[in-house]
Amino acid sequence: MLHVGVGRDGLTLHPFALAEARRLGRLAVLTCLVALGTWSLLGIDRVSASLPAAQTARRSVTVSIDGLVGAAPSAGTVADSLRAAGLARGGADRVSAAGNAPVLAGARIALDRGLPVTLIDGGEALATRAPYGTVADLLEAERITLGPLDQVEPAAGAPVSAGTVVRVTRIAEREETVRETGPFPVRPRGGASPPRVGRGLQARRGGPPLGGTRAGGRGRHRGDHP
Repeated sequence: MLHVGVGRDGLTLHPFALAEARRLGRLAVLTCLVALGTWSLLGIDRVSASLPAAQTARRSVTVSIDGLVGAAPSAGTVADSLRAAGLARGGADRVSAAGNAPVLAGARIALDRGLPVTLIDGGEALATRAPYGTVADLLEAERITLGPLDQVEPAAGAPVSAGTVVRVTRIAEREETVRETGPFPVRPRGGASPPRVGRGLQARRGGPPLGGTRAGGRGRHRGDHP
C-alpha cells in the first residue's frame, strides 16, 4: 500500500511507497519481456513447421489405387508422377487422365489395376490382372496367340470377372512315318534266291504288318499254300 502525505507543497510520496512503485514497475516490464519472447519463439516454430508441410502439399498429388488413397510427388505429367511414386502401369491398368497430361498442384489421379484373374497357358499358371472386357481382351493384353487347333476355356467371347480362371490348351497335329521289321519269315517260290528278310517291310502304327516281296515274284506269309 502506498503512503501519501499532504503538505503545503501538494502530495508527497514516502520513500517506502516510492520503492514499492519502482519494484512493481520493474516486475511489469519483466513480465512483458518474457511474454513477448515466448510468443516470438512459438510463432517461429509454427511458421518453420508449417513451411515444409505447405511446400510438400503444393508439390504432391493425390493418387487413388483401387480405392486406396495416397500421395505421390508431382513430376510434370501423370505418367511421370506415377513413375516417381514407383507405380508401373500394366496392360490392364486404367488411369483417370492421359499419361502425357500435365499435373497441377493438388490434382487427383485414379488408377484402376483391373480384375485379378488366373491364366493357365500350356500348364503354366500366371496370376495377373485382366482389363474389363472379355477373355479375348485378356489374351490380347498378355500377348497370347492361339493356334488353329488350340482351345480356350471359358470361350474367347465370355466376360471376365474377378477370380476368373482362363485355361489355354495347346493342340498340335503332326504326321510320323515308322519303319518296322515284320515278325515272320519270307519263303520264295520258283527256286529264286530269297530276299533279305527285313527289307522293304513296313507297318503302319496301329495296323497289320505288310508282307515282304522279291523281284519277279510274290512274297508269301507263313501258312500260304503253294
